[in-house]
Amino acid sequence: MGLRVRCALSPRQIATLTDGCVVAANHVSVIDPFAILAMPGATLVASSGYNRVISLTAFLLIKCAGGRVWNGADKKTFSRNLRSLRDAPQGTALYTNPEATINNGRGLYRFRPGLLSRGLPVVPLAGRLILPFGLVPSPLHASGLACFLRLLAMPWMTVEMTYLEPLERNEHQSGQAFSDLIQARIAAHLGIAATQWTREDKHHYRRTDAQAHP
Repeated sequence: MGLRVRCALSPRQIATLTDGCVVAANHVSVIDPFAILAMPGATLVASSGYNRVISLTAFLLIKCAGGRVWNGADKKTFSRNLRSLRDAPQGTALYTNPEATINNGRGLYRFRPGLLSRGLPVVPLAGRLILPFGLVPSPLHASGLACFLRLLAMPWMTVEMTYLEPLERNEHQSGQAFSDLIQARIAAHLGIAATQWTREDKHHYRRTDAQAHP
């Protein structure tokens, strides 16, 4: 694919930093799950709402990396797995994209508190995908499959991954306030906006814009 991955930490250092934590990454492309390959013990928390192309890519990568997949839609099993993780956190890092949708690389959608407010430390992961000629990885109106095929056609791609200092939610902090803090840390590192727009806002805009410009 002509993909180059840059990360200042070794797999051993990443394992030490993320062990027993939630790794919260901004979602800039369908190839974001490549970050999992550098995460020993990684567990992807997936849900039925994910794009099929992203889900398949993530599933294949997690299996190649020797990791696991938790089905976030199965609430009973998910709760049981989470209790087991709290009792024995070693060797597991939960990977998630709290935006729940792909951004355009110029701003972050608001992070959802779900997995970030479960009482586990959170390691923010700032990801940047650099393409030739300054192209945007995921145009607003393009489908997941179209974005994936577009990336495959690129002569080269560079993924920069930066793991930031872990954060823990304090007892007086709401789940959303904590999620906003994580979003702000990643946005500040990337030098882009931390917006209040949500996944729902994005899809509503796409629908209304398509109706206005058929």
